[in-house]
Amino acid sequence: MSTNKHLSHLYATVPAIALALQGTAALGDIDPVSRESTVQAYWFMNSPPFGEGDSVSDGTTSFDYFSRSFTSGSGAAAQTSYLVSNGAFASAVARGVDNGSVMQHAGSGGTSIFTYVFILTDPTTLYVNGSLGRDAVGLFTGFGTVRIYDDVTGTLVYDRSTGPLFDLEVNFSDTYAASAGRYRFVVSAVNSGNGGAPGSYTSWAQALLTTPSPGAASLLMLSSVAAYRRRRQALS
Repeated sequence: MSTNKHLSHLYATVPAIALALQGTAALGDIDPVSRESTVQAYWFMNSPPFGEGDSVSDGTTSFDYFSRSFTSGSGAAAQTSYLVSNGAFASAVARGVDNGSVMQHAGSGGTSIFTYVFILTDPTTLYVNGSLGRDAVGLFTGFGTVRIYDDVTGTLVYDRSTGPLFDLEVNFSDTYAASAGRYRFVVSAVNSGNGGAPGSYTSWAQALLTTPSPGAASLLMLSSVAAYRRRRQALS
């Protein structure tokens, strides 16, 4: 099992500013605890014998730069993610396809999830900037998601997972006044061709989480957008 060579151009180049900002040392009020990235693409049978087909996946728990893209059948998933010294950046894309045949055939799906756990030692304003979206096939295609949880109680404290009904992409620039504590930042895209309607289902999300003063990190966000959009379009 191997990645599709036609998607090799999806691997993003680390922006120069990321090299300057990347690291696990705390800056200001944020202390990294853990990181987990997972990417998977797969295909399956939509009718008897419902067998699972080819599946390709990879992931990491280190704080290093991570960039992977996979295809399996017509399913696909990709992720670029890394830490900056006062936060984290991630982009996630996933595609699933339902062939719509009444005969035995292969459906497909993709999963891309980034999870970053951190501690705020003092009450801190969190800056969350990015975009999320979906393709134009039907109303059943969900957006990617950007969320923050209280990692102790599991409570969802910040959520970007939907947009206006007919919008295909939502850009956002938000703040969240967080108390001191332990938090989980999740950027994800998940799609499956098992949705009950023929078509291709693609969603994506990208977000930069930073603490005050995010000036340099905002430049990182801008330098990442172009590469991210090329990646997303290639999976569409």
